[in-house]
Amino acid sequence: MQDGIFKAKAQGFHGVLTVTTTIKDNKIENVKANGIAPYTVGELSANRMIERINNSKSVDVDAITGATFSSSAILKAAKKGVEVSEGKMTSEEAEDIKTDPHSEISVPKYSQPIDKRVYQNDVNFKDEYDVIIAGSGASGLSAAIEAARNGAKTILFEKAGMPGGTTNYSQGIIQASGTKWQKKFTKYQDDNPQKHLAEYMQTGEGHVNEELLDDFTKNAANTIDWLSNLGLKWQDVYGHKVIPYENKENFADRIHVYEHGGVNGAGVVMITKMLKAAEDAGVKIVYDTPVVQLISKSANDNEVVGVIVEHKNKRLAYKANKGVVLATASIDHNEKLAKRLDPWQYRDIKKHTLLNSKYDTGDGIIMGMAQGAGLAGVSGAMDADFKFAAGFSDEITTFPMFYVNGLGNRYVNEDTTYGYLTRANYEQETNLGKATWMIFGKNSIGQGAMPYKSEDDMKKDMDGGYLVKADTIESLARKINVNIENLTNTLNVWNKYASESRDPQFGRTEGVEILQAPFYAYQNRDMNIGSIAGLNVNVDLEVLDNLDRPIKGLYAAGQNAGGWIGEYYPGSGTALGGSLHQGRRVGKELAKK
Repeated sequence: MQDGIFKAKAQGFHGVLTVTTTIKDNKIENVKANGIAPYTVGELSANRMIERINNSKSVDVDAITGATFSSSAILKAAKKGVEVSEGKMTSEEAEDIKTDPHSEISVPKYSQPIDKRVYQNDVNFKDEYDVIIAGSGASGLSAAIEAARNGAKTILFEKAGMPGGTTNYSQGIIQASGTKWQKKFTKYQDDNPQKHLAEYMQTGEGHVNEELLDDFTKNAANTIDWLSNLGLKWQDVYGHKVIPYENKENFADRIHVYEHGGVNGAGVVMITKMLKAAEDAGVKIVYDTPVVQLISKSANDNEVVGVIVEHKNKRLAYKANKGVVLATASIDHNEKLAKRLDPWQYRDIKKHTLLNSKYDTGDGIIMGMAQGAGLAGVSGAMDADFKFAAGFSDEITTFPMFYVNGLGNRYVNEDTTYGYLTRANYEQETNLGKATWMIFGKNSIGQGAMPYKSEDDMKKDMDGGYLVKADTIESLARKINVNIENLTNTLNVWNKYASESRDPQFGRTEGVEILQAPFYAYQNRDMNIGSIAGLNVNVDLEVLDNLDRPIKGLYAAGQNAGGWIGEYYPGSGTALGGSLHQGRRVGKELAKK
């Protein structure tokens, strides 16, 4: 290779990245990049790739899994820079984003968890730690931080090539009651954990563990303070949309938003702060290393005493002196397990967009079940309509429209929180075997969170068949294949009461306006942000067997633990709030053992 500084470009997720590769004495001395979008998952991935290349002094490395597109862009550009130094590519070609390097980008593949038992006497431990954690999302990192800060020798194994998992792709928003920020940003000056718990119990519809939720809500404010001490700055607090049957006395604005948060992908801001805290506390983090098997004490003793991981195609055993924490999320991308346990999640895997990490394949749940663990909270999925921001928050105005099922009948208050709304969509679509539709009129365009500001904005969805236009409601019914009489009647009833600004059918209060021709129908295409399913745990996060007996040495937290989210997602900030609390709790408790 020729010595020098070589510039190359590649298309990143958020824009073009320019990478400068310095070569000296026939090896890479340094790689730098410009154009990395701050406060994004791509930033975390790109920086890890730069670190990987600089440490190895070579571009002969794998892409960073977890955000492969962004890390691959850095690697592609660095490879092109090297090829210019080798005379294999011109400088002009290197700066053309359409030109790829001659060598391919390799992406690691990971083994699946092993569903068989293995015993302590059958393995040779490579090393031992007090606490071993599988997974580096919100629950895993928080457990690691607290365990290490409280004196436990802690190691965290992450399946992907970067930390964060699905937490990275979240909006980073967290529910809590009674915080100083709630008092600062909202009118709810006397909110408390008891009201928060009461709301969760009601939305849980009898399918949640009160003890887990009580523990979460009592400690949620402390979690907000804890994150503040890590460097997050809180800038807003808002509430979820109405839940039709909810006791309004228990409602409050509780969804906390930090600086640079509140948008998809903003969870990485929090993960970056937590990662630094974990490293500062002395946590050892090993990437590209899935935990694939739990180690039992003996054939007659179910106690978990360690784990087997796969690292660089080798299986290694590690001993856990105090406990193993499973924090590997739910069965989000596990088609086989979802088909067996969670029909809603299975439907989404087959037909809908999944917005969670593709490495969330239920590994912890599979390993727990192999150990005799029971399941809890296996009830559905967390879905949302990100295109229309339907039901996202009480700060977003619901525009004039209504939903109809495959028969042309309305079935839900459309001004409700997205979890309740998307469950209604799923039930209607499953029961009738037909799509559900959002019906709106010309006057709806441009109102509230409506993504269409003009008909030019509609062209792509019309071409894709997801959006249909008609001059009359009868013609619209024919185009979307629903009963003409039903849809006509639905519109007539809606317009009749909308002229009086009321909705006696479902009690809706926002966006109740007469719909004017021409009419539009958009096929609902909810996106999936996670499965509702996990291992059965007690308030100490001990994993329980099928007879509710603790499996000694085995713990689960976050979405790997079940029973604290009901049959639909009750509102933004619930998953992160509960996951952070559970991780912190189990980390501290294990350190004390």
